[in-house]
Amino acid sequence: MSHCDPETLALRSLGEGVGTPDEDAHLASCEQCRSELENLRRVVTVAKSGGSTTLLAPPEHVWQRITAELSAPSPAVDNDRDRDQAATEEPSTVVPLRPRRSRPATWLLVAAGVGGVVVGGVATAALMSGSSTTPPGTLEASTALDPLPDWDATGEAALSVNAAGEQVLTVTVDAPTSGADGFREVWLIDSAVQGMVSLGPLEGSTGQFVIPAGVDVGQFPIVDVSLEPVDGVPTHSGNSIVRGTLDA
Repeated sequence: MSHCDPETLALRSLGEGVGTPDEDAHLASCEQCRSELENLRRVVTVAKSGGSTTLLAPPEHVWQRITAELSAPSPAVDNDRDRDQAATEEPSTVVPLRPRRSRPATWLLVAAGVGGVVVGGVATAALMSGSSTTPPGTLEASTALDPLPDWDATGEAALSVNAAGEQVLTVTVDAPTSGADGFREVWLIDSAVQGMVSLGPLEGSTGQFVIPAGVDVGQFPIVDVSLEPVDGVPTHSGNSIVRGTLDA
């Protein structure tokens, strides 16, 4: 099959379980599609970790191009002879075409999915120019989350500061849920893997967690996502799915 549909990749980066078995198989073997999906996931991670942002008005030439496009005359049948000819022509065979891989449109879909980072005129400007804006928030550290034995999973974590000055950890995990009995929980663990702080359950594939006041991420740099049984016990189950160390 050809490459994965860009809208499918965008929805997957947002945690949506979309796609056909053929697309799953292609994604497993195609480095280009996997790379694009990872890039989109990084956009989601950073965009969700930020605070508010200022929307910029598009430059004047964008509006000029929009006006010119809307003002262009559309083809029309303007006399009886042309109308008769159009009525007697054999209909053409319509062949469905796969949508062209349009990177700007895909990035806009991701931006919209993480809270309307791009709207209105800014969206139009980005779509027409292919440019992107700087994501909100200050990124302090990030890490890839590697799978632990017996798990086929990937993930990312990004530490940023929001508009309120709070440290926010954004965690994204792509792991199969079939056969997994329990819920996923996010932890910060110290370098000796002795002390740990629970940040709460991870609902879906992406979550944001405000670091509790008094917790020094420098002393607890390991990000861990575990599978926890529903047993009411607050301690770590010992069954980690992914893990990584934040590196500024």
